[in-house]
Amino acid sequence: MKKLFALAGAFALAISLSACGGGGSSGEKKAAPESKAPETKVGLISTTENVLLPEQKQQEVKVDDAEALEKKWEEKGKEFAEKKGVTSERIDATFASFSKDKIKNYHLYLNHNGDWKAGSKFKIGFYCQTVKPTTIDVWIAPDSDESSSDRKGQLTKVACGTDKPAEATWEYTLPADTNNLLIVRSQLPVEGFMVTTDELQQ
Repeated sequence: MKKLFALAGAFALAISLSACGGGGSSGEKKAAPESKAPETKVGLISTTENVLLPEQKQQEVKVDDAEALEKKWEEKGKEFAEKKGVTSERIDATFASFSKDKIKNYHLYLNHNGDWKAGSKFKIGFYCQTVKPTTIDVWIAPDSDESSSDRKGQLTKVACGTDKPAEATWEYTLPADTNNLLIVRSQLPVEGFMVTTDELQQ
């Protein structure tokens, strides 16, 4: 009889320990630390010298009113430039619109005329904001009689901001005399604005 009571007591103790998680171990599981999503880099990504203007594959996106979108984003660019104190007449949408119902990619040329000499240094400023992560190419070269397909220049890649405009500044040194500095921006079918500045350094 005593043996029966002893077995019953041991069984009850085992149940009690099991309910408490057993001996010295805790029954509570620690929550795994939350992993943070990697931050997307914005602003200046890279600058490469002596490269051809990158080719663009045809891309387009259907929209309701491309002209209205272009006006909307150019206005947003002007508002940003005013608040930032950036002086530039080169405020553009990040997309091209040649028809009412589509936005597409395009090489947007900016011509800065002057009596520019080899060795002249320019400070380039580029600001852009888009509705989704987008990288824009900015290609710079002196205008010349050379075929555009053979002309080499400086290529800079800038990742646009989404919550606020990304800012990038860098230097360009003119390799030859020219009366026109070419700055080519690669528009893409993504809504947004870009502001471009170039200033001759004394």
